[in-house]
Amino acid sequence: MRPEVTPVVFLNSDEEIGSHESTSYIRRLAPCMDRVFVLEPSLGPTGKLKTGRKAVGRYTITVSGKA
Repeated sequence: MRPEVTPVVFLNSDEEIGSHESTSYIRRLAPCMDRVFVLEPSLGPTGKLKTGRKAVGRYTITVSGKA
């Protein structure tokens, strides 16, 4: 079964404010994306803008299929 869209993974290691090193990549990729999944969502039910964090997140991504 083929996905509805081509999956693209972009990992940004920049710190919170500005994303100085990755801004050009984000601007180039953004117009091509149908949807995104952000691992650092807005704050609370009112959806306030997230401008910083005080913790670390670790994730394991498992991919299967044919090369």
